[in-house]
Amino acid sequence: MAGRPRATTAFAWGTSLPKALAAAKTAGKKVFIDFETDWCGPCHQMDQWIWTDAEVAGLLNAGYVGVKLDGVKAEGSALASAAISSAKAGMVTCSTRPNMSV
Repeated sequence: MAGRPRATTAFAWGTSLPKALAAAKTAGKKVFIDFETDWCGPCHQMDQWIWTDAEVAGLLNAGYVGVKLDGVKAEGSALASAAISSAKAGMVTCSTRPNMSV
């Protein structure tokens, strides 16, 4: 069985939420936040198999600016707690418009 096609244009991940928000506002896109940790096995599998999938990368590139935040460190931990309950890894999208909920 053949695997799914790999992306020829990778989805770019930043590490600064303020920069991602600014870039998304300029580009008219939403922000895709991936909370991860060094010890999260499924996070590494997502990096290897999901984010590199041609269809997934194409959809993300078309509508989102990506940012990866550590779910246990500073900014990432506070946002992860607010956005995804008690988990330290997970994904959320957000708008750059004020007063929009996550």
